[in-house]
Amino acid sequence: METKTDRELLELAAKAAGLEIAWNPLTDDSDAFRLAVKLKIDIHHEYNGTDSGGIVEAFTPEAEDGSCLCMTEETEGDQFAATRRAIVRAAARIGESK
Repeated sequence: METKTDRELLELAAKAAGLEIAWNPLTDDSDAFRLAVKLKIDIHHEYNGTDSGGIVEAFTPEAEDGSCLCMTEETEGDQFAATRRAIVRAAARIGESK
């Protein structure tokens, strides 16, 4: 996937969820949570033993062939921001296929 701007990610994520763009799951936890639930995006966290390090993965739902996509973000001290971004990136991938 080519690098997309935040705006492009939000538009594709909104398209996938059938929502208007008057929301911002990149900055709002509740918007990100609703997006993940609506699109059935699975979230997984792995920590490296410190309070701030690790990764978060957001998995798209399984396709008919059993495959899914995984968007990975490093937490780098802000686990919430990394989780929101991973969710939006996964939703944007779903939106690209619609």
